[in-house]
Amino acid sequence: KVVKTASAQEHPISLEHSVACKLMTSSRMLRIYAAWLASLYAIEVRSARIATGSVPAKIMDLSAFKHEVVHELHAAAAAIEAATAPDDILIFLGQSPAYVQTAMTCTRNNSLLIAGSGMSKLNKKELSSLPKQELKAYCEYLSATAGTKDVDLAAAAEENRIVAVDLSETGNSVTFFAKMLRHCYPSLKQPVKFVNLAIDTKGALTGFAPDPNLVRVVKVLVLRHAGALAWDEVPRLVPSWKLEQWSADGPDNSSIAQDKLAADFNDAVQEQCGTGEEDNGVLVIAPSDPADLKSMRSEFDHTLCDAWKDALFCR
Repeated sequence: KVVKTASAQEHPISLEHSVACKLMTSSRMLRIYAAWLASLYAIEVRSARIATGSVPAKIMDLSAFKHEVVHELHAAAAAIEAATAPDDILIFLGQSPAYVQTAMTCTRNNSLLIAGSGMSKLNKKELSSLPKQELKAYCEYLSATAGTKDVDLAAAAEENRIVAVDLSETGNSVTFFAKMLRHCYPSLKQPVKFVNLAIDTKGALTGFAPDPNLVRVVKVLVLRHAGALAWDEVPRLVPSWKLEQWSADGPDNSSIAQDKLAADFNDAVQEQCGTGEEDNGVLVIAPSDPADLKSMRSEFDHTLCDAWKDALFCR
């Protein structure tokens, strides 16, 4: 049945609605559109609730963190331990995986927590177009950070022993970081190995498209509370540090160092070292073909919904 609608002047149609109407002509495209909406749903709802004041930007108290999240962090660390070699250098990219890195230090000294905000947007630009001084400073920062753990990043790059860890829904940040690693360590010739943390939502990887020539996904770890780690529901352990601020000395950590709540949350993770690894709060997914992003997304959705039928959009 065709219904004649009023003019666009009488009833303005949003861009999203226009796209949806066009996609209605193809059931396949409609499924893609629905999956795309699913991947954005949790973030949109979260942002709207914060904007209206119904939920504060930080909602998780320390007690809830200890009882609902800490065991997942240690389970994620155990999964990363199992998926990597003992001499692999683990680099955790920014705030999203910061608390997993804290759990990782319970068993390994060769894990690094690094700063670098806005890399997703930087991925749209060529490295040659970015200021050389800041790029050089970031390379020096990486080397200095590695030096605090007696890690030789140059050797690790040459031997393809670097594994990046992040929560990525687009793949842009880790792709840019891989470009930076090649810029800083030209001996790196292979794609950077990557462990991706993910939210427990069907369609969460619909927009995930890292450059397979630069990034190879070895595992996807689905955490029940991964969103809380990425959406400022826990205190920051890594300060915001954008390109124009990059220096060899690294970011200004004074605000983090003076944040007692951040210290309490971090201590809560360290206090449970060696406990809670065996739990169903983490789902480990190994892509059958890391270069085939389409298959990876499909495998993610099917594995997630088979294991956790109550995950968002699985019913």
